[in-house]
Amino acid sequence: MDKQGYVLIRVGKNHPWACPNGYIREHVLVVCSTLGRRLRTGEVIHHINETRTDNRIENLKVMSLSEHNRLHNLNKRRDSKGRFLPRPLGGREHNEFPKENHDA
Repeated sequence: MDKQGYVLIRVGKNHPWACPNGYIREHVLVVCSTLGRRLRTGEVIHHINETRTDNRIENLKVMSLSEHNRLHNLNKRRDSKGRFLPRPLGGREHNEFPKENHDA
């Protein structure tokens, strides 16, 4: 896995799509192999269920970078000043978790 949480596949340094270290992100390999081509400039791969390790072709969608940014910005909430609010944790708001009882 890389630092962003994507699965890496070792394909060797001679593979045309590999990074200099000989790896490629699995979702890129899956999509490009299915399409029979590399991604074009401005194209990105979206994980439909937003799980970066779920690289089934039915969970992957090629879209433009602007579409991808728009999609993710729709899912983010903003405060009255336009700043992004934290995402809910486990489907609950951060202030909905029970307070810890340190007296026990």
